[in-house]
Formats: sequence, structure tokens, C-alpha cells
Amino acid sequence: MSPVNASRFSFLASIPAVAGAGLLEFVGMEQSLDVTQFLIGGVTSFFVGLVAISLMVQITIKGGLSAFSYYLLLLSSGFTLCLLTGWGEGIL
Repeated sequence: MSPVNASRFSFLASIPAVAGAGLLEFVGMEQSLDVTQFLIGGVTSFFVGLVAISLMVQITIKGGLSAFSYYLLLLSSGFTLCLLTGWGEGIL
């Protein structure tokens, strides 16, 4: 599989999981919350996710998967540093 197809597949494969999590959150939502706000947030996050997928595919086309691996290395190093220093106490 080419790197471009692999990146498209991996990001698009997350859509059912994210949609399922949103559905479970919606079903378990308290009655006092506004359904309209929940739906607006869901639609907005869907379109932002599509833009993010598109950008990552374009980055993969131009630079291969190495650019994405550097991003993941930087992100995971930051999270690890936060957790080790106690700064990210409430994250997990």
C-alpha cells in the first residue's frame, strides 16, 4: 500500500469510532444540556476533522510519512514531559 493510501485509510478508519463515541455521549447526555449546541459542536468537529485529514494527506504526499513521525515524536515527548513533571496531573 502506498503511503498516501495508508494515511487516507488510517484517518478515515477512525470515523466510525469517533461517530460511535459521539453517539454514546449523546445518548448519555444530561437532559439539562442543549441538544442544539451538541449537534453544532459535532458538525463543526466533523468538518474540522475532514480538513485535518486533508492536510495530513497533503503532507504525506509532499514529505512522506517521516514528517508525520516527527510530529508524533514531538507530541509524545511533550506529553511525557508534562506527565513526568506533574504539570499534566489532570490529563489522564
